[in-house]
Order: sequence, then structure tokens, then C-alpha cells
Amino acid sequence: MAIFRRTNEDEAFMTEAPPAPERGARSTWIGQDTLVEGKITTREDICIQGRLKGSVESTAAVLIPEGGQVEADILARNVTIHGRVTGDVEAVEKAEIGASGILTGGILAATVVVQAGATFEGTVRTRSKPEPKPGKKAPKDATAA
Repeated sequence: MAIFRRTNEDEAFMTEAPPAPERGARSTWIGQDTLVEGKITTREDICIQGRLKGSVESTAAVLIPEGGQVEADILARNVTIHGRVTGDVEAVEKAEIGASGILTGGILAATVVVQAGATFEGTVRTRSKPEPKPGKKAPKDATAA
């Protein structure tokens, strides 16, 4: 799925972007005419189309589509920016700034993607991908008792 965005009055085109969470699915939406101030903590995907000042923590994904404005530190599994973010971004897996995205702040993530046309002013630090939790798989040399 792609997100449509307008570059001028006469022309619209598609940019590659991860799909936004479906309304009604396990997701939270902050509408384009909404201002939220404070700390948001969730286990759901969150899509910020409006304005947010404060901080965001999600064990899932955070999406800031074009037009979204965030003045906050963000901690999530995956973060995708097509709007404007001022603050530090920490992604357990992947942080991505789309072609229309603007980020002023640092990034800490296992994978960082900055698309052509994006605006980024800050620092990037990468880290190893998270290790699987213990007990999920038996070791190869384990024997049945």
C-alpha cells in the first residue's frame, strides 16, 4: 500500500511507505485537527496525523504521516516519519524518514533508512538487532531427558 501526497496544486503522486495501521485494528489515531500534550504509552500502533508535544512510547509502530507534527522523544519498535519530528527517536528495529519527512534530533535504531529528499539534522547511532527472548527456541545441542 502507498500513501498519497500532494506536491503542488495540480499533481499528486505516490511515495513508497509502509501501510498506515487500519482503523479499528489495534491502533491509536491522533487526528489532523488534534493537539495532544503529554506522555503517550501504548502497546498498539499509533498514527499521529495532528500535533503532539511530549513523549511517545509504544511496543509497536509509530507513524507520522505527511502533515503530522511531533515535538517529542519517541521510543517504539518501528518509527516511520513522513511529517515533521523534533526530538530523539529510538527504534528497537527500524527508524525510517520518508522523502517528505523532516527530523531534527538523534536516531538510535538497529536499522536506519533515510530516503532521498528527506531532511535530517542530528546524529545516528545503530545497535544490534534485539536477541530472541530466552526459552523461545531450544538450543541445537539440547537432548530430551
